[in-house]
Parts: sequence; structure tokens; C-alpha cells
Amino acid sequence: MGMAAGQARLLSITSRMSDNELRAQIINNNKMRLATESSQVSEAYVNALNQAQMMFTNYDADNNTSYQQLTFNSLTSYNPYNNQYGLVNASGQILVSERDATNFINADGDMEKFLASYGLEQTTTYFDELHKNYSNITYTDENGKEIWKPGQNGIEDEIPVMYTDAIDGTIGYTGSGYSAADLEIMFNGGVDSNDISHSGYDTALYSAVYNNYTSYAGKFDAAYTDFAGTISKNMTNVLESLTDGTNNNKLNDISTKLGKIELNEDGTTKNEEDQKTLTNLLSDLESIILKAGDYASDTAGSYFNDLAEEANNLGQGFSTNPVDSSEISWDAASNTLSISDELKLVKNGSSYDVVMVVFEDDDDDVGTEHNLGSISSGTTKFYIGKDTSGNPTLLSGEPTVYEQCYEFPNGIADLCTDPVPTDAVVNTTSKLTAEEQINAAKDIISELNTSIFTYWDTNKEEFIKVDDGKGNKVESEAHLAYRQAAAEFLVKLYNEGKAADQPKLEIGEMTVKDSDVMSILVKDENGTEYYIELDKITAMASDSASLMKYIDTGIPTKSGNLALDKKAMQDLIDVIVLNNVMNTYGEPKISWIDTSSPTDSYNENGEAKYNWYSNLFTRMQNGFKVLQDGLASSSEWIQFALENGIVTMEQVDSEGNWNGLNYSNCSDITEQTDDKAIALAEAEYNAAMNKIENKDKRYDLELKNIDTEHNSLQTEYDSIKTAIDKNVERTFKMYS
Repeated sequence: MGMAAGQARLLSITSRMSDNELRAQIINNNKMRLATESSQVSEAYVNALNQAQMMFTNYDADNNTSYQQLTFNSLTSYNPYNNQYGLVNASGQILVSERDATNFINADGDMEKFLASYGLEQTTTYFDELHKNYSNITYTDENGKEIWKPGQNGIEDEIPVMYTDAIDGTIGYTGSGYSAADLEIMFNGGVDSNDISHSGYDTALYSAVYNNYTSYAGKFDAAYTDFAGTISKNMTNVLESLTDGTNNNKLNDISTKLGKIELNEDGTTKNEEDQKTLTNLLSDLESIILKAGDYASDTAGSYFNDLAEEANNLGQGFSTNPVDSSEISWDAASNTLSISDELKLVKNGSSYDVVMVVFEDDDDDVGTEHNLGSISSGTTKFYIGKDTSGNPTLLSGEPTVYEQCYEFPNGIADLCTDPVPTDAVVNTTSKLTAEEQINAAKDIISELNTSIFTYWDTNKEEFIKVDDGKGNKVESEAHLAYRQAAAEFLVKLYNEGKAADQPKLEIGEMTVKDSDVMSILVKDENGTEYYIELDKITAMASDSASLMKYIDTGIPTKSGNLALDKKAMQDLIDVIVLNNVMNTYGEPKISWIDTSSPTDSYNENGEAKYNWYSNLFTRMQNGFKVLQDGLASSSEWIQFALENGIVTMEQVDSEGNWNGLNYSNCSDITEQTDDKAIALAEAEYNAAMNKIENKDKRYDLELKNIDTEHNSLQTEYDSIKTAIDKNVERTFKMYS
């Protein structure tokens, strides 16, 4: 019975040990599965870290960048600052949005209709900008005097225009006579606010009346050129000769070369070569001025010749100042010959002491006397210079440099009588140093550069009004000829635009009638005489800004103004007025504007939008495919389509051509990681790893408990088995 109980216990322990081994095996299998789970969690986390989105770069006016997820819409939607891209399928068709496809189909091949569906219109904002920027400006001259103010002609938003006076070349402003709105009608054609019909600028420019006007103006120019051609050509050649091939003014060139001459401390040239250069430059200066004087009018010629004489005097280095005998006095009591306030000769035996009186300034009554030395009574010429300290000194012989030279007709003794002979004249001459000659020559050049064109108008090649010496501005012959031709021009213009009931005019001769003013006699078909006073023809006839006043007020005559028919002259008026406006503010630019952006007053992006959609229209003509809106907004679709070659990219160049492009080489497509997805993956990874680690610890604890139990059972098993073995052995001995 004891033996049987031991065996039963042994069987029970064996069963429990087997069960523990099975449990341990199961736990070890679970631990192995934990390693697999850990690998899977890590792989998911790494995949999240490696996951990146394709992004598209957008630009603004300041070239700042922003990014959005790459989709068909973000890639192809209009942005004036972006590059233009397209997606093309395997058949070469460009993919377009549902809206673009609808607009293209509705346009039926008409690009302007296609562009209009995006708010694009071809026009100009020129006249709107005129009204906004220029209709309310007050203009003043260089002295601040008001020369134009808004509304001064009763037109509230009248646009002023700039003009250049044909006589004196001054620039000013005057009213155009029209508002910006009326100017726009004149330019495009139509009826303005005064019910006046306009042909439009292009039509008016080629009208008969404007053609005749330009013909008359050309004949006027030719007549004037023929009359004044010889003197104009000669004078122009002279003035052009002052400029060499490198566009350096020859007068300034002479001045530059003068400044390069090397001088000693006393103002003389350092060597003979420099002195020769100085002499030649002064001679060139004199020749230039004299040549200009040869072709000048009397007053202008006198001016040029005076300057040439100054240059000639510089070349000789002297300026002569005669002292009249009435200024010389002999005082027998003091034996003193006073030649001037500054110079005295005091008799000292048979010679004379030269005494120079030096005043510190002009207000001094008493100067300091300097005894410079003695000269003989027979001396006819002596020289005074300065010593190294700047004090006057008597010079022997004729030196290179001196301040004053005194020359007597018969010697000093002849002047020392009482009274002084009436023919006793002393010439005091000053010899200039090279430095003084150079400075004086530069002054003459400066005067020429600033005033030579006071007498000559290079634009019209004529002498302008000159001062007659009495403060009056007088006409030159060239001016009279010019005004006569201008009067003839205006008469032709009158005949062009005269009303039906007005008689035709015929030009007569130049005359002086009932006044001192030169006039042109004009007769009409009825024999009525008119006199156009030339001083009232104040501007060149072909000067359109000034011509307008003759159209507005008529041609001035002694008996009243001869009116032109403005209706007949309307095409001419339109071209003249618009030309004046364009000469002042530039020409209108006909461009595309975006009417869908009315707040953008200047429509700076209109041209960019036109280029974008005209490029798209041209490309769609070669075939297109509609992309549904859902796919167009999907970032997954475009990434898949590009990576798998389902679609390819094209980019528009500066010439509007579509060129193939690999998406991986597109600088506007970049990859960016998804920070939110990474943060979520990291949180999931940490949670999963914590759970795995906790399970692993629990499995280790269970295995430890199983191992402890197994060891205990093994000990008990071994003890019982030993007891049974002994019992069996005793039993066999007992019954053997």
C-alpha cells in the first residue's frame, strides 16, 4: 500500500512537471512573438519618418515664397508670379480643369472669347491715369510763379500739356482744352460731351486735312531753310566745330589742356615747351571765337569779336591802360612828379627816386610809401614787379614777369615842367604771368559755354532776338523771313478750314502799314485787305502746341482775327491735341487688363494673365483631356501619376513655347516631411513598445516561477523515486 501511494505521488509530480514544461514552452513562444511585434512597430515608425509629401512653391510680387500640397490645381492654377506648368498624358494631350475645358469649347476657336471668360479685355488705362494723376496739378515756373492751375479755362478736369516756346526755348504748360474722358473719345473715335464727332486718332492721322497741314508745314520749313540756309549752315558748322568726334567740347578741351601746363611758384611756365603750348592754345581760342563772329548778326558778331580781342590780349600777355597827361602833375616845390595815386617820381639830383604808395585796402586815405630805387632823367620805360615777400620792387631791363610797365614819349625830364606838356601820355602796361593768362582764358571759355547760344538757336538754326544795346529785343533778318513764311503758312491753313461763306485769301507782300511793325498784306476774293502783323506771329507755324491758339482764336490781323472753321479742322485738331498730350505724358499703351480685378487700378497683372491663358489656349488646340475636379484636388493622385509615368510635365518658356520637363528636376516641386504624422507615429511606437516590454517582464516572471516550481517537484520526484527503489530492493531480498 505504501509503495502504491508513492507511485501515485510520483505520477502526479511527473504530470505537473510536464505541465510546467508546456507552460514554459508557451511563454517562450509568446516572447518570440513579442520580438516580431517589436520589429513591426519599429518598421511602422521608420516608415513614418521616411514618409514625405510633394509640395508646390508659390511666389508673390516681392518674390516671397509659400508652399502648398502638390495637386493638379496648385500646379496649373493662374498666378502672375509663378511659372506656368501643365500635365500631359501618354497621348500628348494636356490635362485641363473642367472650367478650362468648358471655356475652350464655348469659345469655338476664338481666343478673345476664351480670354474674355477670364475677365480679360484689351484696352488702355492711359486716360484714366491722366485724369487721376494730372488733371488737378498746379504748375509753376522756376521762380515759383503760377503758370497753370486746374479749371482755369472753365474745364474742371482739363489736362494740361507742355510746350516749348519756339522763340526763346522756354518750357511751359497750357490747357489742352479737353478732359481725359474727351481725349479718350478723340483717341478711340466717337461723340464727346459737347456732341462733337471724332474720327479716332489713327483715322485722323491719315485724313486729308492733316495731310495738307503737314504738306504746308513742310513747305514752310523748306522756304525758311532756303532763305536762311547760307548763314545757318555756316554758323552751324562753326558751332559744330567746337565738338570733336568723342563729343568733348573743344572749348573745354582747351581749358583742360591749359590746366595741365606746369608752372613755377612765380606763375611762369616751367619750360619753353609749356610756354609754346600756352601760346598755341590761346591762339586756337581766339580763332574759334573770331570764326563764330564772322557769321554772326551785328550784335552777336560784336559780342564774339570782343571776346576774341580779349583772347588776343591774353596771347600777348599785356593789357594796356594809358594815363592821360591831365592826370599827371609836377610839384616843383617838392620836386615830385605824381603819375598816379600809387606812383611818384621824386627828383634826386640828376636822377629820380621811384616811390610806390601801397594801400592796405580801398578805404585807406594814407598808404605806405616804398622807395623802390632810382632811374635817370632820360628814362623812357621802367618796370615794377614784386619781391619774394610780395612787396613792390624796381626791376632792371625787361624781365620775364612784371606787374607794371611805365612808358614815356620823350623821357621823364620832359614831364617835369610846369605845366606838364599836353602830349605827355604815359602807357602803363601789365604783363600777365602764365598762370594769370590761363585763369583769364578759362574765364573766357566759361563765358562762351554759358552764353554763346544766347545768340543762336541750334534747333531752328537761326539767330534769336538780340539786345540792341538799349534794352530792346530786335528782329534779325532771319526772324523776319521766318515770320513771313509763318504768315503764309497760316493763310494756307485758313483756306483749308474756312467756312463755306468765307472768301479765300491770297498772300501779298511784306510791308509797313500805319505803324512801325512789319506786316504781311493779305487780300480776299472781294478785294478786302488785311494786315497780319509779324510781331503777333509768336511761334513757328509747325509748332503744334502754339498752332492751336490760331485754330481757337483765328489769325491775328489789324482788322480782327480771321477765324478758321473748327468743324472742318476737327481731324487736324484731334491729331495736334493728342500729339501734344503724348509728347507730354508718353503714348498710350494698348494692353490687356483684368476686369475681374477692378480694385487694381493700374491692372499691372493684366498682361501676365493674358500671356498665361493665351499660352493655355494655344496648347489646348493641339489636344486636351478633362481631369475631373476630384482628381484635380488630390495630392495622392498626382504623386502616384508622376512617380509611375502616367503623366509627364511641360513648362512654358519666355517665348510662350511648351517644353517637356522631368518632375524631379522641377525647382518648384519639393518634398517635405509630415510633422504631425511623425509625432503620431512616435506616440504609437512608444505606447506599443511599453506594452511589449511589460508583457516581456511578466513572461520572465512566470518562467521564473515555473522554474522554481519545477526544481521543487524535481527534488520531491527524486526523493520518492529513491524511496520506491529501496522498497523494491528490500522486497526482492526478502523473497529471494
